[in-house]
Amino acid sequence: MAETMRPDFDGKTYDREKDHERLWTALEAVEDLLSKGNWHTLRDIQRRLERDYGVMASESGISARFRDLRKEKFGGHKMVSRRIEGGAWEYAMEPQPTFKLEFSP
Repeated sequence: MAETMRPDFDGKTYDREKDHERLWTALEAVEDLLSKGNWHTLRDIQRRLERDYGVMASESGISARFRDLRKEKFGGHKMVSRRIEGGAWEYAMEPQPTFKLEFSP
């Protein structure tokens, strides 16, 4: 069975050979962390990615993965944010709707 091709990332500086696997690893880690439904600051996400997934990512890189996750080719996720005390922001990902097919004879 052929492996499913993962879509490429966008941007003028994107080099598939150098960036594709690294960005996909970060994207999947961010998606997995946020799919648990909790709110996180960028700093918290950065620390958790390193601790729980072994992924090194800057805060700006995490923000870029948020933008990727919003794109249809990367899932079309809805990312939400809220301002917290001290002027910082927290981020979350809304759950994707699930569909249950029902059969009626």
